[in-house]
Amino acid sequence: MEYDKLKSDLAELHNFIVHYLQNNPNAADSLDGIIDCWLPQMYKNVDAVKIEQALEQLIAEGLLRRITLVDGSILYRQGESSD
Repeated sequence: MEYDKLKSDLAELHNFIVHYLQNNPNAADSLDGIIDCWLPQMYKNVDAVKIEQALEQLIAEGLLRRITLVDGSILYRQGESSD
């Protein structure tokens, strides 16, 4: 049962992030910025690990990419389009 809820939560997070990027194709932000700005209010208190899992899934799909800055901080932005 818990696995199904996690899968459902990840799918929801995935959809919210994809929708945000469709409306803001040049957006780039840290995990905290994504939580604060990209996701609806109901996700403000969700465990950041779940959000990171959704981000990793989007990276694996090529929809998102991770950029490591010189200071070691990490930004996420839309992946390279293949079209």
